[in-house]
Amino acid sequence: MENIPPISNRFPGITPETIVYILPVTGSVTAFVDEPNNAERAKDIPIYYEERGAGNLNRGLELCWNRPPESIERGFRFGSDPDCEVYLPDTHPDLGELAVSRVHCRIHFNPASGLLLLTDSSRDGTYISNGGGMIKELKAEAPTTVLESKWTIRIADVYRFSVIIPWDNSNYEHYIQKLKERLPTAQYAPQPTPFKNSNFEPASDQKYRKWKPLSQGNFGKVSLFVDRSSGDLVAGKKFLKYKEGLNEIKILKQLRHPAIIRIIDIFCSQWKQDILIMEYSPHGDISNFDLLGWSEADKLESFRQLLSGLKYLHRNRIMHRDIKLENILLISRSPPVLKYVDFGLSKLVTPQMTPLGTFTYLAPEYFNKEGISFPADVWALGITFLLFYFDKDGVLKFAPTMGNQKPIWPSQVRNYAKDIKYLPSQILLRGMTAHSQSTRWNTKQALEYAQDEVARLSARTPGNSVCGQKRQRCSDKYIDNKEVTTIKSTSLVKKTSQAKETQQLEKVIPVKTINPVEKKFLGTDVAPAKK
Repeated sequence: MENIPPISNRFPGITPETIVYILPVTGSVTAFVDEPNNAERAKDIPIYYEERGAGNLNRGLELCWNRPPESIERGFRFGSDPDCEVYLPDTHPDLGELAVSRVHCRIHFNPASGLLLLTDSSRDGTYISNGGGMIKELKAEAPTTVLESKWTIRIADVYRFSVIIPWDNSNYEHYIQKLKERLPTAQYAPQPTPFKNSNFEPASDQKYRKWKPLSQGNFGKVSLFVDRSSGDLVAGKKFLKYKEGLNEIKILKQLRHPAIIRIIDIFCSQWKQDILIMEYSPHGDISNFDLLGWSEADKLESFRQLLSGLKYLHRNRIMHRDIKLENILLISRSPPVLKYVDFGLSKLVTPQMTPLGTFTYLAPEYFNKEGISFPADVWALGITFLLFYFDKDGVLKFAPTMGNQKPIWPSQVRNYAKDIKYLPSQILLRGMTAHSQSTRWNTKQALEYAQDEVARLSARTPGNSVCGQKRQRCSDKYIDNKEVTTIKSTSLVKKTSQAKETQQLEKVIPVKTINPVEKKFLGTDVAPAKK
């Protein structure tokens, strides 16, 4: 099968204007193809190479953008109404009257995913088969399904035709480009056929259809799935480790928050495997993005969302235990909308928490044999926030690894936080990455600070927006540790030197008294203590 040429190679003259081909099945009524009402769409179409008579031409219809449907939303209508895009006469010289409704069914698009749908609108139903086996019957109670290539549609027992989608994984880019021009709402449309289109689906039509693989982690494989009844895109996770999979399902079923991925369903696949169905992000995780180029307004809004989600988890006594760039999805870029994923290691907090997570994001207490609790999540999120300001490879080269715990890591984190030029973010990051759990900010304190800064940006300059709020250019809040200029932030009005900056910070956010061990580690440059 690896040497099979792209589908479009078997259709000479195909252009991105082509959507689907309609080929009458031998033995059925075929005269409808050459009805005057269908003349503009009739043409000779090559037969698939794996079919009987491969290479020959077969008379059929081409549904294409050159001859679009009367309404894009309604799609291509099949029926006995002469105004239908595909006219099917309801009488036959030999068979008499046929049970064809005026609009019997239609092929149309899901407005968001751009996938082709088949919807029945008749009195007697529309039937679908594949390779001779019945897949399903479309009727009023369940009228719609995602359309797949090489399905045979049967109408009124006499009209039978195969639907060919001449686009596969090797050639669909031009088709998608044309689709986006005609259907602007489908900006993140996937390929129009499943990744393994040659595999027939089982006759027991399943609720979700696997479309293409997306990613794989330690605990599971994530694929793009399609809800057959609507054409909506969802993410499906197949677990590689049963215990962690069961834990993730149990945790996610309890949670409802805008910054936490939403569980939609759990279904058993044809291979008797449980698949966790979740909302889908066309952008993937934030490790794929140039976070350094984001505006300060977008960064702070992102921090606010993630801190809100983490506060919600902690209020429900749950630790995420694996916060990192790869476990945060970007749902929308403008405005930024982010969500936590991958709760395989998450757990209700107990006095004896097992030290688990990604090594480079582990808090100092993991290596100091201290008790593990919520502050460890705050540290991991603080490291994640640092990577909005500094190159990931540059920062994490100092991070601990399995073979090297690198005791200088906390001081390196402190230095990075100090180097952030935008003062509100510097304060936030220094609070979240304090070495000691007792001086590290909790989610409530960090969230309140981030919310105040987002509100402050929103109120300053009209015009731009962050999540529906007003946005401002932030240049007046940037600082230079060598030459500090006048700024405005959190009751902090003037700074003329680094020493004065520290004094002012301590007035606004009093520094908690630290013990000699902490002082020796932190030196004189401690993080802003809790409010």
